Amino acid sequence: MPAVYLDHNATTPLDPRVARAMTPFLSEWFGNPHSPHETGRTARAAVEDAREETARALACDPDEVIFTSGGTEADNLALRGVMLAARQACDGRAPGPPLVLVTSGAEHPAVVETAQALAREGFPLVAAACSHTGAVTVAALEEALDRAAEIGQPALVSLMLANNETGALSPARELAALAHSRGALFHTDAVQALGKAEVSFRNVAADLLSISAHKIGGPKGAGALLVKRGTPLIPAITGGTQERGLRGGTVNVPAVVGLGEAVALAVRERAANEARVAALAYRLLERASRAAPAMRVNGPTAGGARLAGTWNLRFPGWSGEEMLVRLDLRGVHVSLGAACHSMAARPSHVLLAMGLSEEEARSSVRFSLGPANTEEEMDYVADVLEEVLSPR
Repeated sequence: MPAVYLDHNATTPLDPRVARAMTPFLSEWFGNPHSPHETGRTARAAVEDAREETARALACDPDEVIFTSGGTEADNLALRGVMLAARQACDGRAPGPPLVLVTSGAEHPAVVETAQALAREGFPLVAAACSHTGAVTVAALEEALDRAAEIGQPALVSLMLANNETGALSPARELAALAHSRGALFHTDAVQALGKAEVSFRNVAADLLSISAHKIGGPKGAGALLVKRGTPLIPAITGGTQERGLRGGTVNVPAVVGLGEAVALAVRERAANEARVAALAYRLLERASRAAPAMRVNGPTAGGARLAGTWNLRFPGWSGEEMLVRLDLRGVHVSLGAACHSMAARPSHVLLAMGLSEEEARSSVRFSLGPANTEEEMDYVADVLEEVLSPR
């Protein structure tokens, strides 16, 4: 059988429809979208069409869409932009309470490491406890905000909508409401949720929301930060007036066109894809459970608040790295967690934050499915697991 790709949370194949939409802007319509002539105006019109397409799909206004190079930049702009804007607003006034950033230990490295960097720059950091699934509950956020209030003024809460390693879904709307009640803005990283769960800027009631194209059949190097009108934000990249002055630099027109098309397709086809992927995922879990009776699910189990196509599976007595290699040699492509940390020697920070021991975290592997996977592939993977896990 050809290679079975089960690492869709890391990246997805480029949808041919997205590639077709991008192609003209890689060749004949190559203009700088900020140039006044026809070639530039055509590129500019394509960028604005993509902005409107993204806004329509995600229930926001076009001027609330700020294009970025991906989810990591969007997260950086959200955290740095808000915290620096809050500090700037305090300049010249009598010294006030410290501005506190609240997040969790189960966030994507783009949030975790940015928050840690901000802490080194003088912004106190408070981590909300995550549950055994990898999500943050309202009660956990309330406790974290209480601790933040003892230090200073909570300025921003950043909690992901769907965990990239376990697939756990957070109650984002309720978390946003709680943050607002304490005077803090709310940011959610929706990179993994988009196309797999309902993502609506208005319904979540977030102030900022991050997305990325390459997780939904779009190109790498394209993303966006949705910013509620009126939200104070300092640009992370200066040197131009592009993107309402919040992101200097010439816009990557083909990538932005691809993002708009990918977002529209992901939202329109979400329900059908979710049903298909869920059926495949449960087939895989049922077959894998028979092949490996000692296997355990890290995160939400069947029926929990979770993404349909993500399983983080623990194989007691086995090294996740060894399993990854053995599966790869048989054409099954999976991962140990976030792609940016998958080659690191240390165990997953998400699984550790959930309460797993280092040994348990090191024996875990993530399987993340996409709509192009098949039943035959799921059966093949289960057979391979049985072979790989046979007594050594």
